[in-house]
Amino acid sequence: MRRTRYLVAIAVAALCSAAVARGDVAELVSALSGDSAEARHHAFEHADKYGPEAIIAVAALLDSDRPGVVYAARNALEMIAGAATAREDTRKAASNALTVAALATKNRDPLLRLLAYVGDAEAIPALANLLVKAPESFDAALHAIENIGVHARRANDTDTTGVVCEALLTHLARSEGRARTAVINALGAVGHPRAVDSLIDELRARGPSADAAAQALGYIGDLKAWDPLWEAFERHGSGVALEACLRIAENQPDARAVKLYTRMLDQSTPKAGARRDAAPGDPRVLCAALRGIGKTATSNKALKTLLPYLDAERADVYGAAFEAIAGLPGDNVTRALLKETRGASPARKAALQEILEIRGASASTTPPETGIEE
Repeated sequence: MRRTRYLVAIAVAALCSAAVARGDVAELVSALSGDSAEARHHAFEHADKYGPEAIIAVAALLDSDRPGVVYAARNALEMIAGAATAREDTRKAASNALTVAALATKNRDPLLRLLAYVGDAEAIPALANLLVKAPESFDAALHAIENIGVHARRANDTDTTGVVCEALLTHLARSEGRARTAVINALGAVGHPRAVDSLIDELRARGPSADAAAQALGYIGDLKAWDPLWEAFERHGSGVALEACLRIAENQPDARAVKLYTRMLDQSTPKAGARRDAAPGDPRVLCAALRGIGKTATSNKALKTLLPYLDAERADVYGAAFEAIAGLPGDNVTRALLKETRGASPARKAALQEILEIRGASASTTPPETGIEE
């Protein structure tokens, strides 16, 4: 009997609390929509004490024809949503409330901007629907979807990034023009590997969004995109595709990066027995690849690749090779350079001596019998 009375008392207390909360929200809405600017200001400054249950009621004020009321409502919603992120349960409740309010409010963009920071996977279906049903809010809805995906990526939340990626890919299939490019940019920012195949197709189609696809592939960093990107650079001169290749290389482990940079050199150097200094290829590629090798190589094996470019006629290519060789780590590199000075042409010998001085070694030192490792 006592237990029953106790449970009834708890239920009554909960109902009373809910009634008080509803009354408090009504007071907040009344203050935010009143004629007193001072009262509106005071109301939104203290709106963080209200929970997510206030969001839908306050959001309705965004459709007011009074700018002061809209301003106060926006500030109040920011305070409420900001406080809700302190706990996962209130964050999710705020996300759901903002989603419902966004679907019911004409002036929904302020709510979508809040969802970009408060929302999670639960908000994606509604946001994706707005991309189609509310073109006037396309930018705000896409920004919210992208931001949710970016936050999930940083948190290594692959489930949420997967949900975001699928929503974006679905919309990509039905979009065109500026909207298509915007969706591709969002896919690159979210960075889920599931988008790679679709972006490669976009790149190879050579449509208006090809450069955006190249950039997105560079941000994702999947090695599968390397060959299509290099093809876009070689065949179509796409500087964006080249930058994407370099971004992919920069984010690989050192040993793999060296192979990619070496491959870039090989693909950019004339074949059929031509001297490397006779036709140095695209200097953008050569300089970037040479510097990349200098930063990632860890043994004197790289010298075999780098040394021929000390004979380059172009000053920028020569400078990149010089910088790369001077920066290679290890005493074994210094010993190999000492040996290379023997029998070198006057120009190369002068360059090697200068590099040795930078490395703190003297070219007059008797070199050991070991040279570049095969």
